[in-house]
Amino acid sequence: MLTSMVRFACRALLVAACLLTAQERNAHALGEIVRDIAVRNAMRTSEDTIRSMAGVSIGDTLESTTLETVRERLNTSGMFSDVNVFWEPYGDGVRVVIVVKDKFPWAPVPTFSLAPGNISFGLVVVHGNLFGRGKQGVVGGRISTVDSGAMLAYRDPAVFGSWLYYQVSGKFQEVIAPEFS
Repeated sequence: MLTSMVRFACRALLVAACLLTAQERNAHALGEIVRDIAVRNAMRTSEDTIRSMAGVSIGDTLESTTLETVRERLNTSGMFSDVNVFWEPYGDGVRVVIVVKDKFPWAPVPTFSLAPGNISFGLVVVHGNLFGRGKQGVVGGRISTVDSGAMLAYRDPAVFGSWLYYQVSGKFQEVIAPEFS
């Protein structure tokens, strides 16, 4: 009986020591200088784009909200299906590690319409991560018996990694109205 109580006490002390060490390690990271930012598992998005979107830079001080802010910024970009952010010791500071899983960027959207004397069909293709830099593009067209259509759009939500926004749109449509011929 005494040996089982001693074993239980030893296990309890070991668990308490592990928990205190983990808490102490997390506390030591606060106020440390970010010395490196590592990006892992990025398949379609460039690492520079992810670092730019994350909003943390080498030389920043690790605050209590830094990792959650980085995670939130990357999640709200809409480009990733999963984001994990953590820190690890690195030199005389810390390394922020960003692990992402890219979403599939292509979205084909078929179109079809039917009206008396007018049957049309087409395809619009949307890409949500052009050039691996978070740029978005739309290309589409339509073929029909009475009218035609085309579409082209480009959207850059972060020109040169800044907060500037740029958009180009295009449209072509030819309508044949028999009553005015």
